[in-house]
Order: sequence, then C-alpha cells, then structure tokens
Amino acid sequence: MSALLSVEDLSYAYKHLPVLHRVTFQVRAGEIAVVLGPNGAGKSTLLKCVAYMLRPREGRVSVAGEDVRTWSARQRARVFAYVPQINTGNMLTVFDTVLLGRKPHMRWSPTGRDVRVVEELLELLGLDALALRPTNTLSGGELQKVVLARALAQEPRILLLDEFTNNLDIRNRIEAMQWVQHVVRARNIAAVVVTHEFNLALRYGDRYIVIDKGRVRAAGDRSVITPQLLEDVFGIRVRVEHISGHPLIVPLL
Repeated sequence: MSALLSVEDLSYAYKHLPVLHRVTFQVRAGEIAVVLGPNGAGKSTLLKCVAYMLRPREGRVSVAGEDVRTWSARQRARVFAYVPQINTGNMLTVFDTVLLGRKPHMRWSPTGRDVRVVEELLELLGLDALALRPTNTLSGGELQKVVLARALAQEPRILLLDEFTNNLDIRNRIEAMQWVQHVVRARNIAAVVVTHEFNLALRYGDRYIVIDKGRVRAAGDRSVITPQLLEDVFGIRVRVEHISGHPLIVPLL
C-alpha cells in the first residue's frame, strides 16, 4: 500500500539556526504515526512544516503523491488539521468553536451538513451537554476535547496532534487516543502525533519516528523502539515489559 503522507529530506532553520535536518518518513492511510524525542528535538517544528504553517528550507511534503507546495492555504486547510499543545478559551461557545473547524468547507454560511457534523462530534466526544458553554469556562481537559473536535470537524486527511493529551487525566488520555484511532481507521485517514508518553504511544501507534537534535534516529514499526535506542536518545535506561499483550516501558532508576 502506498503512503498517504510522504515527507522527504525535510529541513528547516530558525534565522539560520538549523532545527530539522533531512527528515524523511511515510504514513499510510489508516495509520497513527507517533513522533518521539527529547525537548528541543524539533518535534513541534516538524508538524508545522508538514502542514506548511512554516515553510521548509529544503525537502518535499506530499499527500497521495501531490506536492503540498502547489496548494493554496484553503486546500491545505481541507487536508491538514493541526492541534497545538497550548490552547486557551474565549467567549465563543463550544458549539461555535467546533463549527469553526468547518470553515475550509464553507462558502458564506454554515449548511445543514456543517451543523450535523458538529452535533455528531459533540456527541462522540461527550461534549453535547457543554455545547452552549463559553470555552473560557471549561477545564483544561474539556477545552482540549473541544480543540480535538474542531480539528475533526475539518474532516481532514491528515491529523497533526502536538502533545494534545497534556491536560487530560489518565482516563481521558486513553479515551482521546481511542477516538483518534477510531477516526483514523473509520475514515481511512492518517495521524501524526507528537507525545512524550511512551506507553500511550506504544499502545496506539502504528509506526514511530524518533528524532533527536532535528535528525531521525529511527523510523518504522514498534520493533524500532528498543531499550538501547531510548537510552541513546533520552539518556535513561529502560526495560520493555509486556502486560496483557501490551508493551510497557519501565524506567530503571
């Protein structure tokens, strides 16, 4: 099966300070790719370059073989949905905030279909009771769910999620990843997820990109996540255990 998202030799620099160096990876439709790496490795910059929120210095990003550089901003907004790691509320209601995700598909005003998409997402994520609440009255976890719902409302082909589970408790972290996994499989799209949570990554990821100092140290399926790799990249000794068939990273202190 050919890749839905292809990133080839992607490089980026902030004011001549190199951040990404010839990053290459692929993600197929129906897959969640997890990006792992220490702080400052370039993970957030990578997501922004993939969506062309930042213009790469070198390299190519393509979706189903089409070069993203040739697209308009509106075309990219229909394909990529980006969730940043820091989100703040405002006076907009939950319903209107999620409806903003439909903007790339709208002409003048929302259609009946736009409203139905929002209503279905609010129900799916358990937000329907909060539909008329201003987002600045929500908890951090509730707000993070709203931002995820807004991204899903775009009906993207590629979800780009930057540490989107940070403000969620353990139950909601698992539920959020389950929703992402369900949407990725059901809609046959792809997701690229940046996280520091190894065990969540191992449970829900299909492929992995480990970067350090802007370079790819390993890319592939779960087998690339070895104790030696984690020690080399993160400077900590770990053991990989299996509980109920699921791999678990155990730090050795």
